[in-house]
Amino acid sequence: MSHDLGDLHSFVQTAIDAGDFPLAVEELTQLQKLDANNPATWTLVARIRLTQNNVPEALEALKKVMASPSPPDDAHLLYAQTALFSSDAAIRLDGMGYLLSLSARTDDFGLRALRSLANDGNLPSEDFDGVAKKLLAHPLANRDDKFAALRLEGMEQGADEDTLVKAALALFPNTNVEAQVAVVRWLRTTGRPAAALKLIDPAASLTRQDLFTERILAMADLKQWTAMNELLGHPNLPLPKENLLLLQALTQSQLGQGVQTDLAWERIHNEVADQPQKLLDVAVYAIHLGLDEIARPALQEVMNNPEQRRVACEQLVQLERRAHHTQAMHDVLVQMAKFYPQDLVTRNDLLYSGFLLGEAGPEQVAAAQKQVADNPHMLAFRFTLAEGLLASNRPADAWQVFSDLAASTMPTTLNTWNAVYIAVLRANGQLKEATYMENYVRPADLLPEEQRLLDTPLGPAPEAH
Repeated sequence: MSHDLGDLHSFVQTAIDAGDFPLAVEELTQLQKLDANNPATWTLVARIRLTQNNVPEALEALKKVMASPSPPDDAHLLYAQTALFSSDAAIRLDGMGYLLSLSARTDDFGLRALRSLANDGNLPSEDFDGVAKKLLAHPLANRDDKFAALRLEGMEQGADEDTLVKAALALFPNTNVEAQVAVVRWLRTTGRPAAALKLIDPAASLTRQDLFTERILAMADLKQWTAMNELLGHPNLPLPKENLLLLQALTQSQLGQGVQTDLAWERIHNEVADQPQKLLDVAVYAIHLGLDEIARPALQEVMNNPEQRRVACEQLVQLERRAHHTQAMHDVLVQMAKFYPQDLVTRNDLLYSGFLLGEAGPEQVAAAQKQVADNPHMLAFRFTLAEGLLASNRPADAWQVFSDLAASTMPTTLNTWNAVYIAVLRANGQLKEATYMENYVRPADLLPEEQRLLDTPLGPAPEAH
């Protein structure tokens, strides 16, 4: 690649935007060697560190940006937004204070500050109303911003459903059908399916796919299976045939009168077999409806098409994880590693699932060690190595994997990786810390092998060096 710095900055930015983080990290390493003092370089460093859940280093990078002779206009905004993710309460408070001061502006910076505040779970309740009013009045606010404001007002006022519906409809007149659909969708996706259903004109829903979809999904949320089944028997529904078949399979299974899953899949497959994108859409919709037994073969077939392959692979990995099928998830990752041999994240996930399944030979552990050596900032790689070392009965070495990291670097959000960290703590006699970290694990999210890590026997404390 050319070493033109402008091109290199753009390339890294494009890789981050595309979600190709391994490539972004690789090129950023080169960029740091060539242009270490450029605030644009440190901004990219901060963005990468955030993808690695490394908030302290992201903040340090942004401090360097702000200390430069000519920092970008949004440097302080980026720092404040990042501070909201810090595990340090004082840093979060500083970030929130800056965003609140910025929120009075009517330009893009003000809107971005308001969005950060509206979406932050730590916003004090006394600020709900003020942020909501500013967001509703902001000249650049879009529909989603206004919904966020309504959510805050509802939380602040303890508003009931009728009040929220009236407020939403006041913002988006009934004469605007697209806006009405947006209101209905907002009510349904924020846990108010009954209120959403009240707004839908049954006759109108039979002429618009978006409105009919919201109607049927609200009915599903309310478990109105008999009424759904009757409605789906209506002629000329505004739905693609494959979606209708999926919904019929769902309602019939809930009523205990469903056709066999393989027969439902065969009918759907006949509709879209020669259209990989439609088949992928069917799979995603089936997952949303909880029809994994239809989503699974659809995704497996889409994996044969290069254009949709990566998305299909990722969806299938997530499906098998949610189903707690570790071996099936591992098998998909084996295929992914063949399709994408240079993808560091896939290789890491393959090693991790292999370690969980007992595949912790010297070759696999050495591969995990090399990953950490080459990418010391990737926390995911460290968790994988630690799991491999635990599986190899080397708890002290697993402890050393995290020895150079500050405690604030560890994920303090619900995260399945934390099961590994808890196991490392327990194996090294750190019962108090392990018990604390259990607050950041939801057992229902864990694979069976990760669940067993929580029962790791308590070992001796590591020797001081």
